[in-house]
Amino acid sequence: MPTVTGPDFLALQVRDLERAASFYEQRLGLRRAPASPPGAVVFVTEPVAFAVRDPLPGTDLDAGQPGLGVALWMGADEAQPLHDRLAADGVEIVQAPFDGPFGGCSCCAIRTGMPSRSTTRADGLDSGDPIEDLRTGWDLHVGFGVENPAL
Repeated sequence: MPTVTGPDFLALQVRDLERAASFYEQRLGLRRAPASPPGAVVFVTEPVAFAVRDPLPGTDLDAGQPGLGVALWMGADEAQPLHDRLAADGVEIVQAPFDGPFGGCSCCAIRTGMPSRSTTRADGLDSGDPIEDLRTGWDLHVGFGVENPAL
């Protein structure tokens, strides 16, 4: 029987593709992949590919609160300096830095209205097996959410 191992690709539907792509590229330092499908910008990220894209047909991004029920955690080598730079650049900070399940965390609002967290990888999440690390990280993420429902 086939086994699902976890997320393999993440894409956010956005109102303004170039503005969203520029945020991830200029503010967070992600690199665009050499090729992307029409209506999308794919970034070179690991271990899971990430993209922003135009809304799919029939998707009304104004129909409700953007990102409702979605949490996007982006890895960073140093969350605090990233937070400081984003705050200095005028990016809306939703939550001040705090210690979370993956180490230091910060939360900012991307102009799509959906909060995005950056984290510094916690000790012990580099077993040498990326699948095991993904499972461990997922368990930590879910456990943190259950323990901190207000976040």
